[in-house]
Amino acid sequence: MNNEEISLFLLSLLSWASIPALYWIFKDPTQTFKGSFSKVLVKVIILAYTTITIIALLSDQRFFSGLFVAYPLFYSVLIRDRLRSRRLFSSKLALLIVPFFLLWFGELFAVLDYHGPVLQHYIQYIGYYVGYALVIYFFYRRWSFSFAQVLTIGGLFGMLIEQEFMLPQFFLQGISGNSEALLFLFLAAPFIFLTHGLYLAGPFLLFNEEINTNPAANKRQVFLLIIALLIIPLLSWGIWSMILSAFGVDLVGII
Repeated sequence: MNNEEISLFLLSLLSWASIPALYWIFKDPTQTFKGSFSKVLVKVIILAYTTITIIALLSDQRFFSGLFVAYPLFYSVLIRDRLRSRRLFSSKLALLIVPFFLLWFGELFAVLDYHGPVLQHYIQYIGYYVGYALVIYFFYRRWSFSFAQVLTIGGLFGMLIEQEFMLPQFFLQGISGNSEALLFLFLAAPFIFLTHGLYLAGPFLLFNEEINTNPAANKRQVFLLIIALLIIPLLSWGIWSMILSAFGVDLVGII
């Protein structure tokens, strides 16, 4: 196995282990932020993903994918107190603005992975993350969720839409007898689940004090969050793409 294959395999194994670990660590985020042992475990996870990224940099096909998991844990746990001390957090729109910019900045790792043009890539994804931030703002201002709920919802959403519904396509191939498709699912699914799960869970942890003052979400409101996540980001992305096209901005081929 070369360095790239080793990195991808380690990334998959680490993700399989990190999913139950994060569910346990953040079963009560309030206690997690007070406990030194839980923070140590988060640091270990961040370090592990960062180390895999460093190993990947030694391969011919360098990739930065491990930072998709390390980054939200870094800002939502390790430097959360510093971020929350900023004046912006006193704004009524903080729950909209901060998640947007944190999520939008995370596209840097995709740019580095695919060696795409930075400016064009960021312009294209404004629409998607505006919609995502609007979902976060609407639901997190009104109801309190659990970490397990938001990580699961975000993770399953990502497994559905990532790379133009790639995993569902491989799933269908796998149940039709394609063993390579099943192997790919086994290796890729946990990492994609964590990456997208933390899109929702990162801001949830960062704004946990504010969210906890809301009434607990019931099943109907959890279901509405799922529906909103399925519709709003993709809809706002489509609208943004039409606006760009109307102004003659061609971003075809930008990943």
